[in-house]
Amino acid sequence: MIRSEADNITSATGYITDLLMPVFNQKAQETPIEELLKALTTGELTDAQKWIIGEMQKEVDLGVMGLEKILAVMTSSPVTGSREVVIAASDPALMGGWQVPEYLSDAFLEDKPYLIMEDGIPEMGLQGEQLIVLKRTRDEDRMVTAFFVGATSLHDKVEDIDAFFASEKDRTRNLIAVVVVISIMVIVLVTFFFLSFLLRRRITEPINQLSAVAEEVMEGNLDVEVPVRRGEELEKLKTVFNEMVRSIRDVIDKSVGL
Repeated sequence: MIRSEADNITSATGYITDLLMPVFNQKAQETPIEELLKALTTGELTDAQKWIIGEMQKEVDLGVMGLEKILAVMTSSPVTGSREVVIAASDPALMGGWQVPEYLSDAFLEDKPYLIMEDGIPEMGLQGEQLIVLKRTRDEDRMVTAFFVGATSLHDKVEDIDAFFASEKDRTRNLIAVVVVISIMVIVLVTFFFLSFLLRRRITEPINQLSAVAEEVMEGNLDVEVPVRRGEELEKLKTVFNEMVRSIRDVIDKSVGL
């Protein structure tokens, strides 16, 4: 979600850059190279710089995309030499001798669209989660590459996202608890009915069957026999009962024969 938000801000900020930088490049081309070099050396501002700085300050004041700092950094070129130079910034403190951080230089080389700074941007005096948007622009006539850099706070958005996930975590935990309880109840009920079925089939029904045969024997019917299934729980009891009935029948037969 944070990266999705970063993509959205980057896309919108890129649109702003596409509007500002071509105008700046056009104005910069009107400035002689000697005057530009002098401006970069002495800190004096050209008309092109004054214009884009004014536009950057307007964007910050209006809170466009939540941008708190905006700057334009010219990378190494025949104009700047081997160093990177901030040619315009919404904050004057980022002009002049402000040193471009190494992580920004690396991002320029890798042409990254944005950086997520979880610990803030101390070099810009910004705290909390921050997003740095990077937009590359090129002046082909002077063979100059510059990057439009915008910093916007992600702190509130991160808090909202964390709150959302905390809420979802609680909801999921409660849902899982309900599912677990229901699952346990289902397992208990299934086990109960299964055991009841087994008890009825393996013990209750055989006992009822045995009782019914015993009643017939008590009524004088000795020509009965309890069916025995091998391996059942009452196999031995049924076998003994059948032997007992046969024994009684044999004794009676012998007595009648005498």
